[in-house]
Amino acid sequence: MFKNRIHILAMALILTALGIGPCYALDSLIANINQAAAIVNPADPTDVRALLRFDLPTELDTTKFVTYAELRFGVNTTGQFEHPIRLRINPLTSAWTPGNIGWSAPWSRSGGDFADTIGSIGHIDTVGQFVVKIDIANIIQDYIRGYYPNHGIIIRQHGSLRRAFNLVQNRYPGGAVAQLAIYYIDLDPDD
Repeated sequence: MFKNRIHILAMALILTALGIGPCYALDSLIANINQAAAIVNPADPTDVRALLRFDLPTELDTTKFVTYAELRFGVNTTGQFEHPIRLRINPLTSAWTPGNIGWSAPWSRSGGDFADTIGSIGHIDTVGQFVVKIDIANIIQDYIRGYYPNHGIIIRQHGSLRRAFNLVQNRYPGGAVAQLAIYYIDLDPDD
């Protein structure tokens, strides 16, 4: 999917440089994410999942094609580990508030309802405070197209190697826990 985005963007830039077709300009938006929660498996404190909820900027609509969407969030880990911890980011399919989540009901899956057919992969590779940066353009594009309602995302550990982590609060402007930098092209350049 990422390769397809590069090809589309490259083709648009080539056609523009040659003076053929409409002019596509790469633009960007920054969204601060203030709504976050974490849930921990009571049987395994290293099995931590984080939830982030955000509104997409109103400038994004179906005429925009997201080429890159960098999710940035701070984590804190303790203890030593030799291998990176793999993270998987998936869109949530159920509405939530910090007061209605938990490891069990009302969520039908342990840790919450999420679409596991699409997602993004990242990792935590150091002890202490660390900024994780993951491209979630495929998820944002699916929200724009209306394939999934935007209930936010779940960050969960992927694979057998697990490590407890916490989201670092107030890292970004306005006390935000995370930030989303969205880069896109306008597919309708007549606007």
